[in-house]
Amino acid sequence: PLINLLRSNDIDVQESAAGALRNLSENDQNKIRIVQEGALAWLVPLLRTPSLKVLEQLLMVLWNLSINPDNKIRMVEKGCLPPVIALLKSAEERIQELAVGTIRNLSVEHDNKTRIVQEGGLSPLIALLKSPVVNILQHAAASLRNLSVREGNDVKIAMEGGLGPLIALLSHPSTEVQLHAAGAVRNLSVNDENKVKIARDVGLRPLIELLSSTVVEIQEQTVIALRNLCANAENQIKLVQEGALPPLINLLRSNDIDVQESAAGALRNLSENDQNKIRIVQEGALAWLVPLLRTPSLKVLEQLLMVLWNLSINPDNKIRMVEKGCLPPVIALLKSAEERIQELAVGTIRNLSVEHDNKTRIVQEGGLSPLIALLKSPVVNILQHAAASLRNLSVREGNDVKIAMEGGLGPLIALLSHPSTEVQLHAAGAVRNLSVNDENKVKIARDVGLRPLIELLSSTVVEIQEQTVIALRNLCANAENQIKLVQEGALPPLINLLR
Repeated sequence: PLINLLRSNDIDVQESAAGALRNLSENDQNKIRIVQEGALAWLVPLLRTPSLKVLEQLLMVLWNLSINPDNKIRMVEKGCLPPVIALLKSAEERIQELAVGTIRNLSVEHDNKTRIVQEGGLSPLIALLKSPVVNILQHAAASLRNLSVREGNDVKIAMEGGLGPLIALLSHPSTEVQLHAAGAVRNLSVNDENKVKIARDVGLRPLIELLSSTVVEIQEQTVIALRNLCANAENQIKLVQEGALPPLINLLRSNDIDVQESAAGALRNLSENDQNKIRIVQEGALAWLVPLLRTPSLKVLEQLLMVLWNLSINPDNKIRMVEKGCLPPVIALLKSAEERIQELAVGTIRNLSVEHDNKTRIVQEGGLSPLIALLKSPVVNILQHAAASLRNLSVREGNDVKIAMEGGLGPLIALLSHPSTEVQLHAAGAVRNLSVNDENKVKIARDVGLRPLIELLSSTVVEIQEQTVIALRNLCANAENQIKLVQEGALPPLINLLR
């Protein structure tokens, strides 16, 4: 009977019936029953009523009903969207607020994200981002945040002019408005064109300022947005110029794992730029990056190691990183049970091992044993970096003996026959360096190292030929090896290389 009274010709009766339904719809079970009883068939057409009093009650009913997940679908099926979207343009702020709150609830449902856009919802939602009413701003920003998750909507929101108003709301006094604006900008920043537009629309500075918010969820949305934005090469420069580094580095200290991960991820992207590699270290990032390497979170650890990998490419950073205590935790991570962590750790060690003084420090810090253990990894990249690291270390006087004593010769000789030419190259380079030592000359022959070296003389890779032939030249300075090498068939390929 209540639903039937919605058809009354008496405005007061309609209003009271809608008001009663509004109260009933606050109960979760009633939200389902009201829809099951066919109320939408009368509620939806009534949204065109000229009575603001009735309209207000109707929208409050729909707002309540739209909280239920199943109702989000049924309401759109029953034609709710066109009249509710039309009411976003109402001259009455109370009607705008109720309509946009309903759209916010409906926009949570995946398929509705497309339907709302198809029904012309973007333009009025974006217009509401300039409302003087905080609740309207909050619901409009949250609606766009929800819609922007759906593929294609990120482009459409930008084309409709949504970026500018959303960026403006990042500086709004309300943290709730900031949160949803930041969430929307985060989603929009995934798109490559939007990355450029956000920077062009002066979106970097307000995002950087929000990194210092005391609200963790705002920090999280903002730092992910910045991580996305600095995947763009130009933005990597602009963000540092705008002062992003200090607050990003500060967020490494967050107690929230997701914030830590995203801050490290942003630093990883920024560290791809050569100038930023220097600036990040100058800003004191190592003081926080290094202790964090003991985090139990693999997600955070992966990002941290990628930052250190990038930083370690810079020659000056190779020294500074060791001075700041990078070696012990990175060497410890060579023993990680996770192959991805092993790969990133050994790649960083490879970069650091290029620096002359680091060749001694890495050995002093116990780096040889785990590096040699990684020579048996099933992962080609790990093999490549481990062999290259040992190749670099073996140049330093004394390390050639230590590598042999730690059992490095056998695994390196085995890698001379690996299918990867990159692995072959670094293994051959390491064996070449180790073969300078007289004791190693004997050990290499004893460990059946002559045959694979001779076979590599026929490699089509010139650099492999070069490393191999120098190794053999060193080895045949030993009288016994001179005989063995000829017996093993070294002469034909050596003579062939004269051509």
